Amino acid sequence: MADVTFFKGPVKIMETPLVKVTEGLDPKSHMLPVKLNFPLNQLKLGEYDCEVTVLDPTAQKVAFWEAPVMMIP
Repeated sequence: MADVTFFKGPVKIMETPLVKVTEGLDPKSHMLPVKLNFPLNQLKLGEYDCEVTVLDPTAQKVAFWEAPVMMIP
């Protein structure tokens, strides 16, 4: 399961629904590609903190990735 959340400071601006990730596991690296689609027109132009959350309910593990992003015209 995975989702993306956009923040401006401490305020959550938008969060995508959780998406089930089931295909594409690379047996060598143990990496799984995550593809999320969401409408960018829900975000105004400017800077955001983008957080990707990946959940593994079976193993009861969670991983986060965070980076600044900028919406430009």
